[in-house]
Amino acid sequence: MRHSDGNTMMPLRTPADLRIGRSCRVSALGKGRSFRARMVSLGIRPGAILTVVGGHGTGPRLLQVGPQRVMIGAEMVRHIFVTEEPYNE
Repeated sequence: MRHSDGNTMMPLRTPADLRIGRSCRVSALGKGRSFRARMVSLGIRPGAILTVVGGHGTGPRLLQVGPQRVMIGAEMVRHIFVTEEPYNE
């Protein structure tokens, strides 16, 4: 899946694409209404900053959102679309 940024097409990234310790900003939530409602209840909403705290390979990811940490399953994490924050390079 890709999304448009002006005239440039950029591949969408997910927390599954990022190394441990990287921060990102949630740009969109995929899937359906109940998925989006569940993510918002965990603090994962467009505009939120999250940090990948744990996980590897194709497994679940431990994410930090504000002061809380949440474990998100591998299938679900692929529907959280993010942009990396430049301050974390």
